[in-house]
Amino acid sequence: MKFTMLFISMLIKRVSVSPVNSMGRTHKWFRTLRPSEKETLDRRIAMMIYMQSRPFRLAEDPYFRDILNELNEDYTPPSRHDIAGKILEDSYLMVKNQVDHEIAKEQYINVIMDESTNIQFNWIMNVSVSTDKSVFHWKSRDIGAEEMTAEMCAKLIIEKLRIIIKNDLLKINSMSTDTCATMRKI
Repeated sequence: MKFTMLFISMLIKRVSVSPVNSMGRTHKWFRTLRPSEKETLDRRIAMMIYMQSRPFRLAEDPYFRDILNELNEDYTPPSRHDIAGKILEDSYLMVKNQVDHEIAKEQYINVIMDESTNIQFNWIMNVSVSTDKSVFHWKSRDIGAEEMTAEMCAKLIIEKLRIIIKNDLLKINSMSTDTCATMRKI
């Protein structure tokens, strides 16, 4: 609560706060950051942007940068290019590993398959996994120019299922598809 009030007063009133607290220690937000701390902050800012579906340019917003500068003038947030590049790739792998780990812990899973078009009107197959705890979008696969036959869809489904369940067929509780004619033939 104290930190929240101090933070609010710094942001709203722009009160000058001593970099040393009552115990003679430097406040965390006034000291120089180690490279690992900067990486952590960059990743957290990027995750906030990804998870809230905000534009990557938010990290370059002058008001946002001003808030961060108030907390630590030595910290420079990542650029939108950093957020769209290396940080995104690293974050994707981190989240994918967490999702795969959560799925692996489950005794049973439910698999949901659906094909549709992406924003460029290319055919894609979406694979989601439902567990007792959550539903995860596991993968979208660009089908491209492949003909959407029941045989091709079955092949893709089997390919994805083997990866998800690590060849443990007893793990599948149910599987559902959409109601298009191709999927209904499977």
